[in-house]
Amino acid sequence: MQDSQIIELMQSNPSEGLYEAINKYNGLLVVVVSRILRGMQQDVEECVSDAFLNVWKSRDRLDPETSTLKGFLLCTARNVAINRYKQLKRHDTAPLDETQELVSADDVELEVMQAEDVQVLMQLINELHEPDREIMLRKHFLFEPVKDIAERLAMDPIQVKNRLYQAKKRLKTTLVERGVSDYAN
Repeated sequence: MQDSQIIELMQSNPSEGLYEAINKYNGLLVVVVSRILRGMQQDVEECVSDAFLNVWKSRDRLDPETSTLKGFLLCTARNVAINRYKQLKRHDTAPLDETQELVSADDVELEVMQAEDVQVLMQLINELHEPDREIMLRKHFLFEPVKDIAERLAMDPIQVKNRLYQAKKRLKTTLVERGVSDYAN
């Protein structure tokens, strides 16, 4: 079932639409959240549930023509997991590993994650041309290394880095122009 069909179903029959969204994207969200909350299975499950709850609550604001359910869910799950990680870190229960770098990174994607309107970000990412859209999703939502992205897309790693840099630069500029972020450098 296509994302647009799931969104329409969520709007007309919320429980059935949510079931279809969970059926299609639960595994992907578990992978994304697990990469942030390593070894914390109960928190992973709770964050994934929270992501689906957030999309269910936002179903009336999703436009089947322009919204990407996958992107919205990825962005929401990542945001929820990072917030949970920060909360656990404050209470010294978070594992110490490479995730700390992710949480403290001063990069445009974290600035965007803190913006209130995740839908604007996902719409902008959705408007990127391929392979830029795929590179952004794989790097910043699925946390794949540049080398793996390059292999998967049959590109040179330097090309992937350059496309990533240019796409982030365009996103930042557009977000500033639309008033979603005042992140300026």
